[in-house]
Amino acid sequence: MVAAGMALVLLGEGCAARLPPAPPLPSHEAGLAARRPPLMPFRAALTGKVRAAGEKGRFDAGLGALPPDFRLDIFPPLGGGTVVSVGVAGGRLRAVWPRRNECLEAAASADLLGRLLGVDVTPGELLPLLTGHLYRDGVARVESLRYPPLAVAAGEGPAPTARDRLLVAAVDGETGARYSGELEAARDGLALRGRRQGTDGAEVAVEYPRWVPSAADRPAHPGEVRLRVPGRNLSLDLKVKDWAGGGPPPEALLPGPPPGCIWLDPEALAAGEGSLWPAAGDAP
Repeated sequence: MVAAGMALVLLGEGCAARLPPAPPLPSHEAGLAARRPPLMPFRAALTGKVRAAGEKGRFDAGLGALPPDFRLDIFPPLGGGTVVSVGVAGGRLRAVWPRRNECLEAAASADLLGRLLGVDVTPGELLPLLTGHLYRDGVARVESLRYPPLAVAAGEGPAPTARDRLLVAAVDGETGARYSGELEAARDGLALRGRRQGTDGAEVAVEYPRWVPSAADRPAHPGEVRLRVPGRNLSLDLKVKDWAGGGPPPEALLPGPPPGCIWLDPEALAAGEGSLWPAAGDAP
């Protein structure tokens, strides 16, 4: 399937027309970063569908972010209290399952986040993926940034010129993960789709089918996010119901453990226990 942003149209029967080359990019990644707003604190209400471990579920969620730290609360789709809260702050990760009266705290890592969420990324990489930034400004090294080559496609009516699409390849300077994606230059360099491949070969694919324009209290943000993790047979479809600037207070990032909480050994998650998503569709 030819990407819409990589096609031109035949303007006359039997006669192909090609637009002149796109203008040169501004000073490589510096120019793109200048047009892209920084990742700011925010709060968002989400609804989602998940397929994981052979199970399907629906859930609601609240996401509060003070980048790079965040808190994610998962709720049943029809209410009934919190299923699990996961918070990351100052390099620590804490998870609380109120119904089971279980808690966990350990150093935040890609492995631990992968066991909980099924997405093998570091906590610092997760927020850019969820907000359409794709890779981390100031951390990732952009290797290439170019307009896709122009092509000719048959059909009638106007077609995209590819001038507002950029193909990017980058390497995360901390994790070594490689990123590739398609950006929309006309919308502050935010992403339409992309892929992350870790040094271990684990892949995460992400798409942003719909964007919500900027407003007085917030920059543009995705209206939908689709995550795919082939190695874990995980698919996660999120829709944003509400988005506001400001973020949560720092002291609220790590969920408070209930009295008498049973503290789990993080190694239990390494054995495949404690996955978050199959529980997301549990009845209250």
